[in-house]
Amino acid sequence: MIASRKRLQTLDRSTDVLEAVVQSGGLTLAEVRRRLDLGATVAHRILQTWTDLDYLAFDPRRKVYRAGIKLLSVGMRVRGALINDDLQGRLYRVAEALSCTTNAGLLYGRQIFYIGHAESHYTSPAHLEIGTVLPAHATAIGRVLLACLPNERIYEMYGTAGVPAFGSQGSRRVDDLIRELRIVERDGYAVCYQTINEATGSVAVPLRDETGNVVAAINAIGAIERFDQETIAGSYLPALREVAKRPLKLPALFLGEPIDAQ
Repeated sequence: MIASRKRLQTLDRSTDVLEAVVQSGGLTLAEVRRRLDLGATVAHRILQTWTDLDYLAFDPRRKVYRAGIKLLSVGMRVRGALINDDLQGRLYRVAEALSCTTNAGLLYGRQIFYIGHAESHYTSPAHLEIGTVLPAHATAIGRVLLACLPNERIYEMYGTAGVPAFGSQGSRRVDDLIRELRIVERDGYAVCYQTINEATGSVAVPLRDETGNVVAAINAIGAIERFDQETIAGSYLPALREVAKRPLKLPALFLGEPIDAQ
């Protein structure tokens, strides 16, 4: 058991180093040590292991570690798998119809993984691009997908610690979140105001596959002054529901959290 925990800790530290290098665009050994509070020997060993495997590359002139060819290859293949012409077409139709930013996302545990993005005249200051990961409870997409899960699963996901604070939202009890999700389930859509960014609001509806199971969700993001109930009901929801009418087929690799048909 102790050996297993040590292996997990080592894996956690290794992935933290890889993520830090990729997100920053490049880091020196000293910068990795400072960011992750690692000793020189541990940091160097992890960096060298990833470099030997070609997931990182080392620039000897600048003394910087950056993404390696194998990591770039994997990333491009994953991004290629995420590009879905059907989904992107729906996103562009919503963006053009509403002059807004629109996204699609999957539920992975307590997080949303964004798999589609389009924008028109309005560019959201939140910058939610493909690959962005955010807490599900803080997004309209996440709330729509969480609302498809039974209460027991919500309790399993958030436990007794409660729903963590994020953005403008403070921490809350799981029971309060569940009450909100049951309203979302009843209405068939979710609205979030000023959670990811104070200047924006968002509304989302579910996307279903051929069997009727919810597999993803699509949203529309706009300036907060446009997010009154009349505009949501008269403009945003009709445009989103129109593109959500047809079944959506996604690659098996990106099916996210299992969600049963309601």
